[in-house]
Amino acid sequence: MDKAHSRGRVAAASAVVLVLEIDKALVARMAGLRISGLRRREITSMSTDESEIAIMKMEGG
Repeated sequence: MDKAHSRGRVAAASAVVLVLEIDKALVARMAGLRISGLRRREITSMSTDESEIAIMKMEGG
């Protein structure tokens, strides 16, 4: 019982971390919209990749 309970806590904590990672990626993307030129594109593509990785991790378990 104790092991299952702590495993559930770890899973919940990692889900929260993944959501925070996605939020950071969205914030980075929004910040990127304010920066013109190549730098903006770099930030936008980077944040998209980060959010996609976080979503894949969430779906994969």
